[in-house]
Amino acid sequence: MVRRILLVDDNEMILRVLMDSVVLYCEECHVSLASDAKSALEEVRRQPFDLILTDYWMPGMNGLELARAVREISPDTRIVVMTGLPSRELLEGSERVSLEGFILKPFRLTELQDVLRSLE
Repeated sequence: MVRRILLVDDNEMILRVLMDSVVLYCEECHVSLASDAKSALEEVRRQPFDLILTDYWMPGMNGLELARAVREISPDTRIVVMTGLPSRELLEGSERVSLEGFILKPFRLTELQDVLRSLE
């Protein structure tokens, strides 16, 4: 079964590494990229995603705000937030928007594999 994954990060190099890693570990995954939350929301409005893996600290709208907006459009999409500095807002807000989890940067690729396995 094809899984649709949206990767969101304002750092292009991180997006490319994530995309290469997802493609390597998930042959049946179709990957879309967004460099900011606004573009990510446009993608979510165009098509459904099984998983959104998003950075927390982005200009304009952070990953938690993006998760809230996604929940209004696509309540069943799984959302995992990546962050180098977990904040109190993120930890408290994650329960309100039902995040599937966090990945702390820098992370090992095995952590990404675990997230992808959760789609099975």
